[in-house]
Amino acid sequence: MEAQVELSETEKQILVYLRERNLSSKELVESLGLKALSGNLKKAIKHLLELGLIEYTIPDKPKSSRQKYRLKMKARRCDL
Repeated sequence: MEAQVELSETEKQILVYLRERNLSSKELVESLGLKALSGNLKKAIKHLLELGLIEYTIPDKPKSSRQKYRLKMKARRCDL
C-alpha cells in the first residue's frame, strides 16, 4: 500500500492535461492559461518528477529544447 500524497491544484491540472498527450513546458503554460513559465509551475513539475508521477520523454537530455513530459503508469491509475 502506497502513502497518500497531497497534490496542489496546479499539479492535479498538469496530470489531467498529460493524460491526453505529452506536453512541453511551453504547452503546459498555454494549457494552464498562464502567460509564462512561473516559479510555481516549475516547482509543480519538479515535484511530480520527484514523486515519479511524470517523466521526461527524452530522459538522457532533460534540458533539450524538444523535451516533453508524459505520465508514468502509476499516475494513470490515480484518481484525480
